[in-house]
Amino acid sequence: MKVRVKYLAVINSVTGKYEEDIEVNEGENIAGLVERLANIYGQRFRDVVYTFGGPRRYFVNFYHNGQLASPETILSSGDEVILLLALGGG
Repeated sequence: MKVRVKYLAVINSVTGKYEEDIEVNEGENIAGLVERLANIYGQRFRDVVYTFGGPRRYFVNFYHNGQLASPETILSSGDEVILLLALGGG
């Protein structure tokens, strides 16, 4: 099954595209999709998306069909997932 993935902010400079359809397995979640994308786009993608050594595992927020979502959100055919760099201010 396919899901539409949109890349916002600096993420699209890593992927070289703003959106694409990605084939995923039935029952796959957003975390699995992100790992699949990391295997496609390599270390630079990992460096932008993943964080190591803290309570948060990702530097991005995920939106599933327009709603903020967790990495555990299960995907269905035709879903849209947006990856947006999580920014903090102060």
